[in-house]
Amino acid sequence: MWQNTPNPYSQSTTIPYQRPATTTHAFIKIYSSSGQELKSFELAGLSQGEITLSAGIFAAGKYVYTLFVDGVRIDSKKLILTQ
Repeated sequence: MWQNTPNPYSQSTTIPYQRPATTTHAFIKIYSSSGQELKSFELAGLSQGEITLSAGIFAAGKYVYTLFVDGVRIDSKKLILTQ
């Protein structure tokens, strides 16, 4: 998983990812700055791709997104949504 671009964003941003084909379950989860899970994207059957987030999904603020592969937290990154 790579850093979202653009960051910060005001309209939309993309999160590119790649996962090994041998994994069973993979998710990217979006969390509020307080740690509340807000959205989860299953990466079923896809070894690489990208997720696009539009500004209308969340309020302006700071968020964290995390890649989980087979139940293990692999990486987390921060994103910022502006007005």
